[in-house]
Amino acid sequence: MTFNNHLKNISPSASMMKGLIDRDIKYNLAMGAPDIPPPGEVFEIIENFSRNPVFRYLPSKGSSKALLNLKTILLDNSDLVDPELNCILVPGAKYGIYLSLKTVCNPGDCVLLLEPYWLSYPEICKSLDLNYATIIPDPETGRYPVQSILSGLSGNRCRAIVLNNPVNPSGYIFTEEELNEVIEYCKVKNIWVIIDEVYKNLCFDRSLNLHTNLAGENIIRVGSLSKSLNLPGFRAGYVVGDEAFISLFDRVHQHIATCIHPLTDEIVSHITASTFQTFSGYCAEIYAGRYELAKSLLNSKGFKILESKASFYLMVDVSGKFANGNEASDYYEKHGISVTPGDNYGKSYRNFIRLCLTLPKEDLTKVLNLL
Repeated sequence: MTFNNHLKNISPSASMMKGLIDRDIKYNLAMGAPDIPPPGEVFEIIENFSRNPVFRYLPSKGSSKALLNLKTILLDNSDLVDPELNCILVPGAKYGIYLSLKTVCNPGDCVLLLEPYWLSYPEICKSLDLNYATIIPDPETGRYPVQSILSGLSGNRCRAIVLNNPVNPSGYIFTEEELNEVIEYCKVKNIWVIIDEVYKNLCFDRSLNLHTNLAGENIIRVGSLSKSLNLPGFRAGYVVGDEAFISLFDRVHQHIATCIHPLTDEIVSHITASTFQTFSGYCAEIYAGRYELAKSLLNSKGFKILESKASFYLMVDVSGKFANGNEASDYYEKHGISVTPGDNYGKSYRNFIRLCLTLPKEDLTKVLNLL
């Protein structure tokens, strides 16, 4: 029997392989599964649903109530976004990225990725027979010079760029000016800008309100409620884009997923904006504290880390103690600690490991002292 040739080059998800391994692992720092319980309002919605559960096929985009509430809690009620025309609920952000690229790219097209990238981006490109090119931040400043991004888009004849903002796994945040410059260039050059905003509500600086009123004919926003509500496996993704794009996206979506789960739709429909914002802010404050703790402890042990401004990940340079991140990962695994090797996030990060700061401070302190 034969198989799709593209699948031969696709690697397993390292974070899942390391984070879900069934071995003697005492401390799991490889899987991005938040340890903080979801807000009580989520359990109330689930309880109400369980009293009179209705399992049915929903409209492929999600119910009108869910779409309207999605706009209320996430999109700042921007007049640029019509929930019925510009939004669609999907089973996870990963699905949203995949189907967005499938909608706007043709086999052989090139996609620009920024290292460190979310480890699924290259594999998604491979599965769609897309080429991809990468650029890295300036080693001195840690920022991505806009001119380098534009040169990467031009030199590789890219059809799309995926901007992860905030970046998983580094916690880097693009400024509004940087984003606008890239978007305007791409609009002129007929290039799609796919903004992965899964962690936008987990910025340590709570005055930041990323992507407010961000919309345009070449802009696609992909996100998820799962990380902000601490519901790993919830699969509550969303995609926001131009009406023509959403229409074509939905055409394919109907044949692959049909619609999201009724319980997912129920939670998206009823979670209040105040609960969402208060809870995500509470979590961001906790993650910021854990980051500062990890930064202090690891620096004192001679490790260098990438400065983070959001989410619950940390990139640690282990080159002072190990040949590369894979060697470090193997070593720590033998001692009951699971981490993800950095080369899964780009070749430039082969001397790094990625840690998830999803342990209470007491446990996190214990495991960091073991590194």
